[in-house]
Amino acid sequence: LPAIYIGGTFLVQVRPGDAAGTGSSVSGLARQWLAAFRQQFPRAEPVTKMGRGGGGAAASTGGTGPGPTRRQPVVVPDEDKALVEEIERLLGDGRALPAEEFEAKGTAVAAETTALIWRLSACATTCGEFDALQGRDQAVQSTLNGLKYAREMSDQAFSDQRTLIAVTLLKRVRTALPPAS
Repeated sequence: LPAIYIGGTFLVQVRPGDAAGTGSSVSGLARQWLAAFRQQFPRAEPVTKMGRGGGGAAASTGGTGPGPTRRQPVVVPDEDKALVEEIERLLGDGRALPAEEFEAKGTAVAAETTALIWRLSACATTCGEFDALQGRDQAVQSTLNGLKYAREMSDQAFSDQRTLIAVTLLKRVRTALPPAS
């Protein structure tokens, strides 16, 4: 039975029942599906990749898809520029930690970073107790995921995408946490 792979990863197998009623053989239907996957997969961008370039799926199957798209520059509102720069610095600090230290302190660094984002973006004069906030755990997890993501990428990719990561992180923290009163 024909099977379609992306690189070494199994995607789908075309079975006789799939071809029934299509007027095509199993192998003919597999060729149609492969052509469709080659066209569409380069356009797919998983949420977990936070903006990585496309094209890898088609390239690994020998496809002729459109390849990576050119990114628009990230626009940072004036009121967030200082905060985004601070988040970029914290992401860089997180990247610089040795793996063992990040494993031991990663969640604490994420909580500290999240609290800083909340204080600088949502608090006017009094913030209340950060540890008691509804949505705190989700916000810290988003920050930790952003830190891990930044650690996994190459230096060049981080240099190219650090503002995008910082802005995304800021939005996710703001979404997870209630505004300060």
